[in-house]
Amino acid sequence: PDMTIATDIICGFPGESEEDFVETMQLVRDYKFPVLNISKFYARPGTPAAKMKRVPTEIAKRRSKELTELFESYTCYDKFVGKTVPVWFSTEIGHNRDLSTEQSVGHTREYIKTVVPRDDSLIGKKVMVKIESSSKFH
Repeated sequence: PDMTIATDIICGFPGESEEDFVETMQLVRDYKFPVLNISKFYARPGTPAAKMKRVPTEIAKRRSKELTELFESYTCYDKFVGKTVPVWFSTEIGHNRDLSTEQSVGHTREYIKTVVPRDDSLIGKKVMVKIESSSKFH
């Protein structure tokens, strides 16, 4: 089924081997997560992980960079272009990339962010919207 799976990946968690990282990269290649929060490990004082042997900083940075590049290399929503789908609108207002135009922000049932020219009459409504284009970020 069409659904959005979001996940967080911590690069350089203590004990992460190169093999672990390769498997993580393959997981992202296979599933092409549309929402992926990537971070480098940070040892919070008082946690068990803070006492574990750390992955060297330069390795964690490299892994984070590689994973970010992979995430930015694929698209997720092209299959929706040309389709008309139900979108639920709330009070969220967005802007286009150059900040010159306000947009009403809604979400599909898969929780895909959808933007249309600002129209306050959409607030609180479900509206059928034809998807004209897609991008990873708007």
